[in-house]
Amino acid sequence: MRRAAPLLVGLLAVLHVAANGLWLRADEGIQFTDAAYHYTQVVELRAGLFGDAGERAVWAARDDHQRYGELWYYVAVGVGAATGLEPARLLLGLSILLWPLLLFAAFRLGAELAPPQRRTLGGLLSAALAGALPGLFNYTRVFVLDIPLAVAVAWSIVGLLRVLRAEQEGRSSRWAWALAGAAALAGLAVKVNAVAFLAGPFLVAARPVWRRRWASDRRAVLRSLGLVGLGAAGIGAWLAWSHRLDAVLQTAREATWPGKALDYAAAGSLGAWPGDWARAAWGQSWEVAYFTTLQSFSPPLLLATAAAGLWFFARRRGCQDPLAHAQRALVFGWLIVPLLGVTIVLRGLYDERYLLPLLPSAAAVIACAVAEIPRRLPRWALAGALLAGAALNFLWISFDLLPTTRPLLCATVPGWAATDRVDRSLWLCAGYPDYQFLDRPTEPTWGDWPLSEMDQSLFPTRNA
Repeated sequence: MRRAAPLLVGLLAVLHVAANGLWLRADEGIQFTDAAYHYTQVVELRAGLFGDAGERAVWAARDDHQRYGELWYYVAVGVGAATGLEPARLLLGLSILLWPLLLFAAFRLGAELAPPQRRTLGGLLSAALAGALPGLFNYTRVFVLDIPLAVAVAWSIVGLLRVLRAEQEGRSSRWAWALAGAAALAGLAVKVNAVAFLAGPFLVAARPVWRRRWASDRRAVLRSLGLVGLGAAGIGAWLAWSHRLDAVLQTAREATWPGKALDYAAAGSLGAWPGDWARAAWGQSWEVAYFTTLQSFSPPLLLATAAAGLWFFARRRGCQDPLAHAQRALVFGWLIVPLLGVTIVLRGLYDERYLLPLLPSAAAVIACAVAEIPRRLPRWALAGALLAGAALNFLWISFDLLPTTRPLLCATVPGWAATDRVDRSLWLCAGYPDYQFLDRPTEPTWGDWPLSEMDQSLFPTRNA
């Protein structure tokens, strides 16, 4: 099975590209809200690169596009040279690039976390489950930056997990560091918030290396820290020169609670800030749970993720085996900063896309839990049940297969906060019957749009 694993992952990627092709062919292809914005940047970038002198001058004079990195826009322009910029054809071309990168990264994550004797099983199951997570496959069908960000973060984590393994086995970790660093830079060139997903894992991976070198060659550690400082200064200078720093600082002030403290202080009401922050964070935590359940996982896969996550962080091997212990710390660092960020730091609108780079870790942790079941029959039975359920979930959500079965096995779960955007309770079903993402249904849609409705669709309103 080990030799056949790359072929199986490649075949799975081909199936996902084909499914996207069917979906995009049946859909009207309208890009809503944020997807409309990013798609517009690609169209304007192509005009700025290959248009006439007037179009190039207009693009050069713009600065509102500097809020995001431009790497994925350039990739899209390159793909668009072969496919054209019609949304369905462009997105299919990008799918051909994204799906292999995403699934092979998920395979490597599962293989790294799984026990040594079942690494292939862990990798294959991780790749299959990652492809069945709604938060990942839905967003490969619209033009957003969060999927390429998730791919870059996943490959950087693969590199860091290889660093941990190399350190435990006494091998050189140079190439693993190169993979982790190159993927991290690519993520930063897509979206600067890659820092939130990678800061913790990089610290976990670097700590034993620096500790060992500090004992033997302190000057080498100081030189390494100097290089890191120079790199950080270079990135900061690039942000300032490209005007992205202004956008980042503006976002930090307007969209985070620590930044909002400056406005409270200017208004002379700083005393009210802690209470407002606490109440908002409490409500935000319910919104995160609400949208993550329905739009990132779906209820059955979230239950599997929660059970596997509890096992992963409590298992005996994570305490006794040095490599598993280091891996556990790295995965914790991957999860904790973004989760705390969107819950207690972010102010205002939450979107499930903000946590998409965490989803490959969910697939890998589930795969690791299954691979560690000691008995063959229960292990394969659970793996088969997960794959069958995930495949059915994919068909339910993507193509509304057997719609009468979707509102079965339902229950109402009470929430712990009331907000303007979501209900106080959550209606859960095995196949959620009223699923949406980015203000649109998950199944393909087609219709005649009045101009007034088309204009309204471009505003970022969210539906529960």
